[in-house]
Amino acid sequence: MILLKVNFVDALYMTVITISTVGFGEVTAMDSNAGIFSVILIFWGVGIVGYAFTTLVIFLWKVR
Repeated sequence: MILLKVNFVDALYMTVITISTVGFGEVTAMDSNAGIFSVILIFWGVGIVGYAFTTLVIFLWKVR
């Protein structure tokens, strides 16, 4: 919202399509600061999904 001066819904939409790797496109043109933020957001999202998947596998392995 701050970097691109968009409303909450547009910022949320862009966050969801970035983290989910759908990649429909941007709501507005991005500058370099917004691009760097997107890269950090992608790494953060992939890390969270990887951690959640690993935790689930460990849990299911111990339940067996």
